[in-house]
Amino acid sequence: MAFLIKEVSVVRVNKKKEPSIEIINGLGAGLSLIDTEMFIVWTNHFQQEWFGKNEKILGHHCYEVYQHRNKICPNCPTKKVFLTGKIQTCNQPGITINGEKKNYFLTVVPIKNGNNKTVQALELVQDVTKAKNETAERIRLIRRLKYICSRLIKTNNKLQKDVCAIKEGANKIKKLNSKLEKRYKYLVEELNLTKHQIKDIFEV
Repeated sequence: MAFLIKEVSVVRVNKKKEPSIEIINGLGAGLSLIDTEMFIVWTNHFQQEWFGKNEKILGHHCYEVYQHRNKICPNCPTKKVFLTGKIQTCNQPGITINGEKKNYFLTVVPIKNGNNKTVQALELVQDVTKAKNETAERIRLIRRLKYICSRLIKTNNKLQKDVCAIKEGANKIKKLNSKLEKRYKYLVEELNLTKHQIKDIFEV
């Protein structure tokens, strides 16, 4: 009976642990625990897929592993957490273990001891590369459309000027035709008068 109870207890403990692991792994984001010296203490499997297994990256500076830098990143949100004790967020670039450049959104949370001192920082890392690329593509398309619209407006303005010039030319031609028609009628009348005069002369 004691053995059976012990086995049940073990099962129950495992059942309690499993949901926590499932929650951590089901976040769809990387988790990274950083100490006050900016060393990586722990990462979840997403972070390991991006930047390497724990045995290779633990004990290394986060900026060395995540950004291939030899000194702390400018405006580092994790450093601000240690200085302020408050949650920080920002966009940060990163270079994966395969050398692929990505964009990440970081939410850094302070972990404090009993004296309310921040002793570690937990980084929640979300891959926003696709969203950022889509945003950049939308911006590029919007700029392209704006350029096309500006060209269309200029072309339309030129066409309007050309149409006005054509209408003006058409009016001039119409007036000229009217003058020519009057001149033609006058000449015809003059010619008829001359014919009658010549006819009268011949008759005389």
